[in-house]
Amino acid sequence: MRGEAMGWRATISLAIGLWLLPAPAMAQTNPSLSEAERGIRTDDGEDVAKHLRIDEVLVSAHVTGRTADVTLELLLSADPQEDENFEARLALALPADAVVTGYALSVGDAMIPGQLLEQPKARNLYEDEVRAGIDPGLAEVSGNRFTTRIYPIDRAHPRRFRVTFAAPFDPMRGIVLPLSREGTIGKVSLTVTVDGFAAAPSVRFAGETVTLAKQGAQWRGNAGGDRKRLQGGLEIAGGTLAAPMLVTRHASGESFFAISDTAPAGAARPTGGRLRIYWDRSLSHRDDRRDLEAEVLARLADTTTPDAIDLITFASDRPQWTMHPDAAALRKMLDGVTYRGATSFAGLDALSLPPARRCVLVSDGLVTIDRGAEFAADCPLALLTASPKADGARLGRIARGPLVRVSDGKVAEAVAALAQPTAGVTAIRDSAGRRIAFRTLPAGAGAWQIVGPMPDRGGVRVRLSDGSERSYAAGATVSADAPGALWAAQQVQILGDDPARHQAMVAFARRYQVAGPAMSLLVLERPDQYLRAGIAPPPGFDAEWMGQYRESKQDADEAALDDKRERFEQVLERWAERKDWWKRRFVASARPKPRPEPMAVPAPMAMAPSPPPVSEPAPAHSPSDEDRAVMVTGTRAQVASESAGLAADDVSEAIVTAARLRDVPVARAERATVDTAVKVDLADLIAKRPYILALNAAAPAQRLTVLAEQERAFGSVPSFYFDVAEWFRRKGDTATGESLLLSALELPQADDETRQIVAFRLERDKAHDRAIELAEHIAAANAEFRPQPARDLALALAARGRSRGAAGRADLERAFALLTDAALNPASDDFDGFEVIALMNANALVPDIEAVGGRWTLDPRLVALLDTDVRIVIEWVADDADIDLWVNEPNGERVFYGDQLSSAGGQISNDMTDGYGPEEYAIRRAPQGAYEVRINGYDADRINPNGAGHVLIRLTRNFGRRSEEETLVDVDLAFQQGRDRDEEARTKPIATLRVGR
Repeated sequence: MRGEAMGWRATISLAIGLWLLPAPAMAQTNPSLSEAERGIRTDDGEDVAKHLRIDEVLVSAHVTGRTADVTLELLLSADPQEDENFEARLALALPADAVVTGYALSVGDAMIPGQLLEQPKARNLYEDEVRAGIDPGLAEVSGNRFTTRIYPIDRAHPRRFRVTFAAPFDPMRGIVLPLSREGTIGKVSLTVTVDGFAAAPSVRFAGETVTLAKQGAQWRGNAGGDRKRLQGGLEIAGGTLAAPMLVTRHASGESFFAISDTAPAGAARPTGGRLRIYWDRSLSHRDDRRDLEAEVLARLADTTTPDAIDLITFASDRPQWTMHPDAAALRKMLDGVTYRGATSFAGLDALSLPPARRCVLVSDGLVTIDRGAEFAADCPLALLTASPKADGARLGRIARGPLVRVSDGKVAEAVAALAQPTAGVTAIRDSAGRRIAFRTLPAGAGAWQIVGPMPDRGGVRVRLSDGSERSYAAGATVSADAPGALWAAQQVQILGDDPARHQAMVAFARRYQVAGPAMSLLVLERPDQYLRAGIAPPPGFDAEWMGQYRESKQDADEAALDDKRERFEQVLERWAERKDWWKRRFVASARPKPRPEPMAVPAPMAMAPSPPPVSEPAPAHSPSDEDRAVMVTGTRAQVASESAGLAADDVSEAIVTAARLRDVPVARAERATVDTAVKVDLADLIAKRPYILALNAAAPAQRLTVLAEQERAFGSVPSFYFDVAEWFRRKGDTATGESLLLSALELPQADDETRQIVAFRLERDKAHDRAIELAEHIAAANAEFRPQPARDLALALAARGRSRGAAGRADLERAFALLTDAALNPASDDFDGFEVIALMNANALVPDIEAVGGRWTLDPRLVALLDTDVRIVIEWVADDADIDLWVNEPNGERVFYGDQLSSAGGQISNDMTDGYGPEEYAIRRAPQGAYEVRINGYDADRINPNGAGHVLIRLTRNFGRRSEEETLVDVDLAFQQGRDRDEEARTKPIATLRVGR
């Protein structure tokens, strides 16, 4: 294989929503091709390939009824005059509602197919291969856009890749794959096969009409040639179906139906009554062709002459309802809508509205929050969208009428489709009367189209929205994936909405081979890569390597049990060390120990060297337990005095030495404290970017106007919404702040990093349900390869549980289980130290669980409530980034990775150099004075060196006590370069905590 000869291996990940080419490039050419530095993300805006070209475009299409399976195979090559290797970045716009069903890349002479696994895991594996120096390729899907990055390509070794997708016919345009590039391409070809048509559809390719010939029950045609221009792409439309129902055999071996039919003839077009419009005002609707949608609605009102028009606008806040007499008033209202917040259908069901004759929902369906919310309109509901990225699978679940897509020049057709009597399917049953799950696809005026699993025996009975029924009998079966893939994509989405069904979703997606927002296709070459990925190699994998894989898999399975036992012993040892630290007596030195010199860094991207050994101070008597308190400069907080009974040391010692788990009398330890103030001043933590300066200069009455102006200029990235959300929150406008925060979820760049930051802030603001929803999805998708999301979810559950009193028992119990499971399960060495931090949180939950009559289970050797005056924990959202927590104590000592234990007993946990964290500072008895908290961006992820790090910080005083209080803050952090990365001036100050009266 070429990979062996050249010393590189290929890793290809089809991941969802991780990287996109700029929108203008997609509008000009399709596919677009550009170049980038290998494996390293850049923001230079380069979107033109100077040294790469597309030499071949081979297209094949299999049309089955009003659906099609389409395969594109492209050959990429390098300039023969160049000696260098290049990385290709290619983006391709797909038809609306297309579902990617396959991806393959050439490795030597073979095309290696992709295997499905969770998107975050695919991304993690891909990036690990990049960092290891193995040259990969990456492919992605977001909405209707497919992108791929492939390396290496040189003049002697072109690369070929293949992508397959299923798509339904657009009722107004058919199948349209817009292919367009300047200049000629070495070879362009099309092969078309059509099943289920009495009269063939029309086909055009690269600007030419393709003639189809009848061959048995099929129609077939070919087109193309050498040195062709790729203008006009592929268009398949029209034709006459041989029968309303076509049965197809999916690659899984299962059969599916595709039914396209019309409403009963002669039904009168209803007029008058009430027209109700549900209008999406979330951020994602901002950039859609709202002018087309508004024109359709105005013409619909003119055509149907309703007695009144209800307009319900909705996003992630409360729905707003207004009434309008005519189309002109409706247009004026729509012109003034502000688009902000996340897409959410929550609250629509709870509205008390007058009966309506006709309802239209206008939305892209890209729900980003409240995914479990139910919405079922109490009137015949049609769907309208002008967005090419609209989620047809979700919209099809809501519709009780047609799903209409409008584009330039198609307004009249859209109005006609909406004005016709509702032609929707309400139920499908088999011959025995059992319900069949189905998916509604877009259809023309007075028509409907559905796909679903075909019963083993007999036909199907369809009930329409007018109450009538129709029966359809099975005919000959055609081999095709599209109907089954389109149906399965919707079922995957339904399962994906519930994180508790995550594994069922993964299994379902693999069963029908459909990629979606949660699933990716990963191509690997070597046995060890498949083993690390936890997936089996595909059929046709090299026989010798398959033998190596099976042997290694058996060894790995046997080693897993040993790993779990070893992990438990490691946790016991580290927890014993933490308990020893807690019991020790420390006395702060009058003078600090000399600080280590900044470490020399030979190259800007070099990893930090291992910290030097830490010499622990000899045990000494503690200072007297006079009244003391912990303060983070600011808000007032009442602190309980020491409770009666055992002293703090006695209580905790009883926990440590308890013989039987259920007999352990766990209680919150209390030390003598006095009234104090607690505050974190966030003024310096908001970046002074231009839009913040503009808001600072605005008069209160002009803030929203200025915000809109700045949003037009800067509102394309999540950081803008994070910053302005915090600005409005601090000004007391929490509603605007929350709407801006949730807007970040709507951007094309939004990913797990975005969701983690939003969830953290929602927890801070006590929006517990939404914080937990986001944390649930992140934890479910990342569970296999990193433990941090489980801890984040546990902390959000704990916060909600504590806020609910007795009703929070289930949350508290689950939070405890998540923390202890994450601490005890084998994890990568990258995250050593995580287990102690998780156990600190778990033990602090025990008193809360027992207070509400709950139950918990943990080995007695791991039970100890280790309360502290101060506890600070940071984590970050980037993989492979090295971020450090620093605390400067009152006597001048700095506690950080280079000096992990102070003379006063302040301790920093294990240095996390490979991403995510957490890192923890804790001190049991804090001497009086100021504690300065700083963070240091020591080293960026080498494949993403240009981005800022984002750090989530929990500042806790009186941790593990009844008087515990926690402050949550998050900040952007620049990564430092060169030899001075350890200089204090290059770190970021976070807060000052003061201990004293």
